Formats: sequence, C-alpha cells, structure tokens
Amino acid sequence: MGKSTGEMREKILQAAKKLFAKQGYEGTSIRQICEEAGANIALVSYYFGGKEKLFYAVFDEYFHAFDIQYTDPIEGLREFVRILIERRVHFMEIGDILMSEFAMGTPRSEKLLQYTMPTWEVLKKILVQGKEEGKFQFSSVEYAFHMIMAVLLFPRYTLRRGPYPLQYDLSVEEMIEATLQFIFDGLLVKK
Repeated sequence: MGKSTGEMREKILQAAKKLFAKQGYEGTSIRQICEEAGANIALVSYYFGGKEKLFYAVFDEYFHAFDIQYTDPIEGLREFVRILIERRVHFMEIGDILMSEFAMGTPRSEKLLQYTMPTWEVLKKILVQGKEEGKFQFSSVEYAFHMIMAVLLFPRYTLRRGPYPLQYDLSVEEMIEATLQFIFDGLLVKK
C-alpha cells in the first residue's frame, strides 16, 4: 500500500531540507532528494513544480505565523525571543541553509529576504514601541536591533560547530530565559 499524498510530500520536504542544509542548493540534485525520501522523481514536479520551488517550500513551514499579538513591548519581546529560539532549535537545518545562501550571496538570497524580513520587522516594531513607552533604553534602534539579532542568531552557529562549541546542555526553556535575561539587562530602563 502506497503512502498518502501528504506523507510523501512531507518526506520529500524533509529530505530536501536535510540535503540542502548539508550540501547546499547547487550540490543537491532532485535524484538525491528522491532517493533520501524514497520517492519517485516525478513527484517533485508534481508536488512542487521543480527543484527551485521545492527549495522555497522548505521555508514555508518555518516562516508561517510569526505574527505576535501583544500590547506590552516587554511581553512582545519575550514572545518573539521564545518563538525564534524554539524554531532555531527545532529547525536547525533552516538556519544552515539561510546562513549558506546569505554568506555566498546566491541568486536565491533576494527571495529568501522576503521570508526573513517580516520576522525582523516584528522585532523592530517591538523595539520602537518599547522606546516610545519609556520601557527600553538605547541610543539607536538600528544598533539595538542588530545587537539583538546577533544574540539570537550567532549561538545557533556556536552551538553546533564554531570555534567555541557549547560544552553544556541547556533545555530550550533555559536558553530562552538566559537569552531574555541578557537582552533585558541591556534594554530595560533602570529605575
């Protein structure tokens, strides 16, 4: 008995994510993806319309529903950090692909910005609101934005490889709390 349409489509997506992260877009063939997924090559065209559309489909799950509902910027930032770290931990391959694509300035980088920019705009909006309400202190929203971005993204590199790989285990919740404490120690207005 064959696999359901949804199951096979998902297997192809998972295989593509794994191989694109490991070998890059250019180094991965449709044949390799289908071998990894146990799928017929024709199914990539059927489900996705080709390799490039499959590549972008890998990002759809990761970047959907990043709309954070909040009124208080402190809670908004807390939720933003929680979601980003949870996704960073559970979708590490996505980060590998993005880092590779952006570092090499591939033809796909521009389209990938369409996936990533809305997420970062949420952070910028939270920071501006926090500054306007007198809850956050910083001299430049752009600088604060980039510093927080670095705090959120760089650890995913050092956790896995980097020159100083993490030597201890933290739960996702511990990572979230440690990151929030570090960020809030720099941002919150001291009373």
